[in-house]
Amino acid sequence: MHKGKKIYYKPPLPFWGQKRYFVNNYRTVVDEIIPGNGEGWTVVDVFGGSGLLSYWAKKMKPGARVVYNDFDNYIERLKNIGDTNILREQLVDFMAVNGLKFDKKIPKNTKLHAELIDIIKRYPGYKDYVSLCSWFLFPGRDKKTFSAFTKLTLWPRIPKQPITAAGYLEGLEIVHADFRTVIQEFSGSDKTLFVLDPPYPGTLQNSYTDNGSPRFSDDDFNNLISMVSRPFILFFSDTSNISDQVIDKMKPFRSFEHCTSLSKSKYIDKMIHTV
Repeated sequence: MHKGKKIYYKPPLPFWGQKRYFVNNYRTVVDEIIPGNGEGWTVVDVFGGSGLLSYWAKKMKPGARVVYNDFDNYIERLKNIGDTNILREQLVDFMAVNGLKFDKKIPKNTKLHAELIDIIKRYPGYKDYVSLCSWFLFPGRDKKTFSAFTKLTLWPRIPKQPITAAGYLEGLEIVHADFRTVIQEFSGSDKTLFVLDPPYPGTLQNSYTDNGSPRFSDDDFNNLISMVSRPFILFFSDTSNISDQVIDKMKPFRSFEHCTSLSKSKYIDKMIHTV
């Protein structure tokens, strides 16, 4: 929007399922759907996630109202970036003092492993567990408890530069609500663009899990499509059991694909938009 401001092609802090690989496709589609600077339009990021899609909608269409539904409370992590940077610095210093190389494993049950884990344990500030998993574990090996994390071989990929989120949320209208409530509130206008990035049925759903049972099911996905009005942009994967009837409801549409690899598994991420 203004010269000299940092441009975010990925979120400031790591997020499971963020859509950085679709940024260019997403920008193209938003430009096709919303004319000019977006005056009179509303973009609703229904499953806001990391906020990356909201960020780009506002950057491209500054005249539009952009609603970021922070269902996962990503903002809490952003507010604590100061603490995250202090811990990051301590870990980077530890690596340097001990001659450890980035992306070289630190085996479990070793002295260096124990010392590194102890730094994290003793740190008195906010601990961004998602970031810690991203810095030390392979994708797809994220652990739900710190106890499980400490028992794994670590592969350090700690950012060497300070993390910043300056300007990332600028101009966004931030809400924290159930996706059904958000859709109902903003339905009814032909100048509302819904951006839908729900948890994928069949993949990890940390934010939609209750006692280990997925709360966002195939039925929820199908109901979502029935609720939302056109135009919309939708993300899903080939692991989702979408019925032919639901596919027919969304036609006509254009689609883009990206292959995602997590540990030993692969699936196809898809982005479609109604035309």
